[in-house]
Amino acid sequence: MTDTTLPPVALGARIGARAGDRALASLYLLLGGLIVYLVLFDQGAAVAAILGAADGQRNYLHELFHDGRHLAGAPCH
Repeated sequence: MTDTTLPPVALGARIGARAGDRALASLYLLLGGLIVYLVLFDQGAAVAAILGAADGQRNYLHELFHDGRHLAGAPCH
């Protein structure tokens, strides 16, 4: 019969991996929250702040997020 147990890992390595996993999960939550805010609540102010004067000429990001609001069923008008 074969032994399928994993070799023991040092306690310090497990704790370090958990801290790294928590940091990565926090980063994902922050980015996800930012995306949800931009798509559902922002009315173009963040895009205008990033793109400046080019936002008025090329309104692609605003239209993309606007269509995302309609797709998500969120009120936007």
